[in-house]
Amino acid sequence: MKQRFVPFGTVSSREEFRAYDREYAQGDEATEQEAQLRDDATALFHEVIKLVEAFDIDDGVFFLAWEIASLPPALTRQEQKAVLMLVLCTLIALRQGSTCLPLEHGLLSLLKTLVSQEVLVTLESESVKDLHALLKQLLRSEKLRDIVADHGDEEDYKPLIIKDNNIYHQRMLHYEQRLIDVLSERLLKQGASIQTDGIEEHLEQVWQSSSTTQLTAEQRYAVLTSVHLPLTIITGGPGTGKTSIVVAILRLMTQLGVQPEEIALAAPTGKAANRMLESIESQWQRSLDVEMDTRKEFLKRLPSPQTVHRMLGYSGQMQHYHHQEYNPLHARVVIVDEASMIDIFLMERLVRALRPDAHLILLGDADQLPSVEAGSVLRDMTAQDPSTDTPWRALLNEPPESHHGAGVGSTWTVKLTKSHRMRDDDPDGRSVLHTANAVRDGDIERLLGQGDGSLHRRRNLDDIQWRGAEWLEFMGVRHADESHHQSVNAEQLRLFLQQFAYDQLELEKHVNLASYVVNHISHEANQVLTNAQDIEALRKVMAQTQRSRLLTLTRVYPTGTRALNRAVLELLRRQTGARATQAWLPGSPVMMLRNDYEREIFNGDQGIVMSAWHHGRQELMVFFPRGESFVAYNLESLRSNLDLSFAMTVHKSQGSEFERVALILPEEPLPLLTREVIYTAITRSKKGAIVVGSHRVLEAGVTSKMKRFSALGDALLGLAKSGILAQKSDED
Repeated sequence: MKQRFVPFGTVSSREEFRAYDREYAQGDEATEQEAQLRDDATALFHEVIKLVEAFDIDDGVFFLAWEIASLPPALTRQEQKAVLMLVLCTLIALRQGSTCLPLEHGLLSLLKTLVSQEVLVTLESESVKDLHALLKQLLRSEKLRDIVADHGDEEDYKPLIIKDNNIYHQRMLHYEQRLIDVLSERLLKQGASIQTDGIEEHLEQVWQSSSTTQLTAEQRYAVLTSVHLPLTIITGGPGTGKTSIVVAILRLMTQLGVQPEEIALAAPTGKAANRMLESIESQWQRSLDVEMDTRKEFLKRLPSPQTVHRMLGYSGQMQHYHHQEYNPLHARVVIVDEASMIDIFLMERLVRALRPDAHLILLGDADQLPSVEAGSVLRDMTAQDPSTDTPWRALLNEPPESHHGAGVGSTWTVKLTKSHRMRDDDPDGRSVLHTANAVRDGDIERLLGQGDGSLHRRRNLDDIQWRGAEWLEFMGVRHADESHHQSVNAEQLRLFLQQFAYDQLELEKHVNLASYVVNHISHEANQVLTNAQDIEALRKVMAQTQRSRLLTLTRVYPTGTRALNRAVLELLRRQTGARATQAWLPGSPVMMLRNDYEREIFNGDQGIVMSAWHHGRQELMVFFPRGESFVAYNLESLRSNLDLSFAMTVHKSQGSEFERVALILPEEPLPLLTREVIYTAITRSKKGAIVVGSHRVLEAGVTSKMKRFSALGDALLGLAKSGILAQKSDED
C-alpha cells in the first residue's frame, strides 16, 4: 500500500485530488475501505465548498484531512467519515489561529459550526452530540493508533498528538512547547541586563525633548519597563503611541550605554518596517535639545528597521535562518513593531535568536486580529492582568495608577489606553475611536445607539459623509418564496462601489497620475530607482492608492475581494477606455500573496503597476517601496503571486493605515465574522470608517468573539502565579 501522508504537505488543488483519486481507482492497491472513504470524500466535497468559502480557506485543507483520515485501517464507514470530520476540525482550528483543539467544548463547538454551514448533512449520525461521542470513543480506543498518539509516547511520528485533553498537530505542539520553554527562561531572568544605576539623571532630558513632551505617565512607565526587564510587551489600541515611544526608548537605552549599532528594529512586513522608520526619523528630527549633527550621526549609526525574516537572515532556498540559538543576533536590544501579526513559528525563531542578555521589546495591539497563521501569540504573551507594582514606578513624578496584577511576572506587560492619533478634540477621530472601543467590548447597544461609540446610520448613499464612523444599512431583499434572506442587494452594492470609487479612490485623478511612464529602468532584474522624477511620480501614485481601501471578510462571495476588485477594475477600464480583457492597468495597487525571498518582497507587501520603458519597449512593471525609493520587477515574473488590492481582506490590512476605509459585510453571518475582525477594520482608518451591511449581520459579528486555543497563555500565567518569578525577583 502506498504511503500517502506527508507530515507538512498538502494537496493544493481540486484537479490534483481528482488525479490522485484516479490513480488509486485504476491501481490494484486500493482497499475496499479506501474506496469507501474516497466515495464519501467525493460526496462531501460539494458540501465542503461551502466550508471553504465560510472559513476563507484553501480547499487543500479538506484534501489533507481526507489524506490523513484514510490511514487508519479496520474502520466502519461511519467511523471513517467521523475521523475525516475530526481531522478537518483540527485543520480549521489551525486556520483560525489555534495551536490545539480542546476535545470537549472546542471540538463540539466546531462541529456545531460545521452543521450550521450545512457541511455535515451527509453524515448518518443522528446528532452532533452523537458524532462527538463517537470521536471521543475512537480516541480512547486503539483504532486510531496510526494517526493519534498521547503526548510522551515513545512511538513513531503521528500526525495528531493528545496532550492535556487537547488535540494537536505534531508540528504545533513542537513549536508551542519550544516557545513556552524559551519564554519561561527569559521571564525567569527578571533582572535587567542593561545597567540602570544612575538612570534618574537621564530621565528629565528624555521626557523634556520636544519629540516626547506629550508622553503620558503610562508611556513613560513603558519606557522604563523596557530597560528594566529582558522582555517587555507594550500593547494598546490605535494611536496610543506605541511606535512614538520608540524614540524615547532609543534615547534612554543609548544614554545607559547601548550603542546605536547594538539596536535592531523590525516589523513583520516591509510596509510596517517603513512606517516604523518614518516615525523614528520624524520624531528624532524634532528633538531640538540635540544638535542637528548629532541627530544625523545617530540615525546614520542606527540600523534601519527591516522585516523579522530579513533580520534573522532567512534563506528561502535553504529553508534556514542564519541567526538562531547557536548564532544569535548581535543586538543587545531588539524592538519589534506590529507584533500581533507574528505567528508562533516566527516568534519562536525570534526569541531563540536573541543573545541571553538581550532585551526584547514587542509593540502591538492585542485586541486586533492575530496573525494569519497559527497562534494568537502576542495576545497569549500579554498578561491580561498586568502589574505596575514595580521598583521603577517610583522613578516617575506622576506614576500610572498602581495595580498589583496576577503576580510579579505580569510586570512584563504595559497597556497604553490614551489615544493620540484619534484625539477627543477631533470629532472624526473621536467617532472612530469610540466606535472601535464599542466593537472591542462587544457593546451592540452602545454601537447602535446615539451617544459616543455609536455608528452614524446612513440609509441612503446621498447621506454618506465619509467622516467619522458611519453605517450604511442595507435593508436587504427577500426571495419571493421567503426561503432565503439576502442581506446585501447586488444593485445597492454596485451603486456604493461606484460612489466609493469616484469619491474616495478619485478615479479621475488616479487615472491622470497613472498615465506617467517610468523612463529609467536598467536591464538588471532587481533595480532600485535612482531618478528623482520617477521616484516622485511613483510616490504620488502610491499615496493616492493608500488614501482609501475597501475591506472584506473573505476572498469569495459577491462581497469578497475577488468580486470587489473586479468591479473597481471594470470602473477603471471604463475611465481609461481599456479593453475588457486587460487584467492589469497602470496605477492599479497590488499585493504579494506569497513570500519571495530571492526578491525580498513578502506576503502582504503592497506595490503599484505602472508603465515603464524596459529593454527598449514600454511594458507593465510592478514597483514596491524600498527605503526612500522603489524597486522594479517585471509584471509577468510576479503575476502568479500578485492580486489586485483596491479591496483587501481585513487580515491582509493589518499593519496598514488609510485615511478612510469601507468594511463590506458578507450577505450572511459567517464563522470568520467576529468583533476582532470589525475592530481591526475600523482601526485601519484615521478619519473615516463606514460599515456596509445589514443590521442582522453586523450584530452577529459584534456579539461573536474569536475563539483561539493554545497552552501558551496559561503556561505563562501559571509561571507568574506560581511564585517562582517573585522568588527570582527577590533574589535579584
